[in-house]
Amino acid sequence: MKKILKNPYITTSLITISILLIVFIIKGIFPFGNNTLIYGDMYDQITAFFYHFYDSFHGSKSLFIDFTTSGGINFFGIMAYYILSPFSFILLLFKREHVYLAVSIVIALKILLSSLTCLYAIKVLFKEKLSFMLSVILAISYAFCGYLFLMYQITPWMDAMYLFPLVAVGFKKVLDLEKPYLYIITLTLSFITSFYVTTISLIFLFFLSLINFHITSQSSFLI
Repeated sequence: MKKILKNPYITTSLITISILLIVFIIKGIFPFGNNTLIYGDMYDQITAFFYHFYDSFHGSKSLFIDFTTSGGINFFGIMAYYILSPFSFILLLFKREHVYLAVSIVIALKILLSSLTCLYAIKVLFKEKLSFMLSVILAISYAFCGYLFLMYQITPWMDAMYLFPLVAVGFKKVLDLEKPYLYIITLTLSFITSFYVTTISLIFLFFLSLINFHITSQSSFLI
């Protein structure tokens, strides 16, 4: 058991899951009650899109056109902006009446994945390895940071959050003149799932490049 807990990814997962379980149990959030994390825009529009997405697979509705709104609208465009996330397909595993409740599970899984990708980025980007506990704390702090929770009311925006650490690692490899495959693949996936937030993420990559340039310049000067 001690050997398992020495793995930072397992420790990060257990702590993140424990925090989420405590919140879900205390607040009676599904599956521990009938409450949900749905809030703001998620309540006003996103949940309705999820129902249409669900009915496109389990019913007679179309993935391309929504005939129930006005004279008909392009649902494919809406899906590309709000729903095109691999986690959205998890909702198809639930009963239709539980779709609005299952959204909370989708959010929890994205938070968990964000902690793990951040931990991976920390392990790769910091040449001077951080301590076990500090790495875990930083990863969990990223998963529960205010910026991520601002995104959760439009759940697809959270995809850019768990992908960003991977994009940052790929970008660092490009700056180090290594193969660009990770950067190209993760940035492409990020744009596909959440192009709006990914555009903002590019600003962070710009600052990352400045930091890298400063460190490289310092090293060259010392040599």
